[in-house]
Amino acid sequence: MSDHPVLLLGTSFSAAPLLRQLQATGHRVVVCGNLPDDPCVRWADAHVCLDYSDPDALRELVRGQRFAAICPSCNDSGYLSAASVAHEFGYPGFDNPETTRILHDKEHFRAFASRASLPVPRSSRGEMPQDWPGAADFPLLVKPANAFSGRGVVRVDTPAQLAQAVATARAASCDERHVVEEFIDGTLHSHSAFVVDADIAEDYFVDEFCTVYPYQVNCSNSPSRLDGTIRDKVRTAIRHMLRVLRPVDGLLHTQFMVRGEQIFLIECMRRCPGDLYAQLLQASCGVRYVDNYLRPFLGLPLEVEQRTTFSPWARHTVSLTEPRIVWSFRDDIPAEEVMVVPLRESGSRVEQAPYDKIAIVFARFDSTATLFEATPRLREMISIQSESPAHDARP
Repeated sequence: MSDHPVLLLGTSFSAAPLLRQLQATGHRVVVCGNLPDDPCVRWADAHVCLDYSDPDALRELVRGQRFAAICPSCNDSGYLSAASVAHEFGYPGFDNPETTRILHDKEHFRAFASRASLPVPRSSRGEMPQDWPGAADFPLLVKPANAFSGRGVVRVDTPAQLAQAVATARAASCDERHVVEEFIDGTLHSHSAFVVDADIAEDYFVDEFCTVYPYQVNCSNSPSRLDGTIRDKVRTAIRHMLRVLRPVDGLLHTQFMVRGEQIFLIECMRRCPGDLYAQLLQASCGVRYVDNYLRPFLGLPLEVEQRTTFSPWARHTVSLTEPRIVWSFRDDIPAEEVMVVPLRESGSRVEQAPYDKIAIVFARFDSTATLFEATPRLREMISIQSESPAHDARP
């Protein structure tokens, strides 16, 4: 065990399981983030108030203090800053800059996928070509090249809407880039794989739903309802990608869609998924998700073991369609067990999705049949006591 602390980028509730795991394995942890009231600030051994999305500021911190490891949490911009700094200073667990760019930037991923013949939606990068899209290609999705949580994503149903959608997507991108792709009318899922020697050593599938904001997942369940044929197609595509990129050992998390017998890879990431996704899989199948996510950054080998027995668990992020003052909420979920992780205090002003959340609810059901029926309806099973924030305005 090193005498130097681990630097964890992230201070929110999503980073808490990572912090607890690091401390449980004997590490002193310095957390980094610019919100001093976040929960991990209170629990860590030390806190550095710094915007970790700024790679230059992070670089100066790492240059001035020795750390045993740099561990990113559940934030895209934080992961990219960490990858940049780790590459410069030789910290383990990160891919080379080009692979990092491919796996975390929608524009670069689409270009790579086209070259590698991966199953992805048809797309155009940057300025629109003259021959695509045509009138028959609508609807389309316009996305920022590097935003998260579905921010700036716009569905376009007619050519007349395209210019405004591009402007919206560019405004949500940190460098004003966008991607235009075909709209896939299908079901959404995720695939979490722990990679060893550029191959899948352990993997899990989750069904996902967007029932409040159309491009942000707020409900998910494990196990998945996907059949073996679709799972094999996803694994074949991911293995092909791994053979081409040769990434370092660690987590590769992929969102994909299914339409009939077709699969479409939507986006990949090597950071830990947010909103306590790891807790869903740890509850459902006992996988050591957080531990194995962290191990490569600590210079340790993965300890993989494919689990085949699942308990039916669902996860739901409680959120709003408009800003409200939220006092409380209750659930009528027909589950064997319900666990609530509150994120906001009673009486707080909560913004609309995808910018804010009230709580995360986990529910264990008596069967997969009940799980599959209930998960996409979890929003309907939660009653929120709230009021308009209009009275909260100040003269």
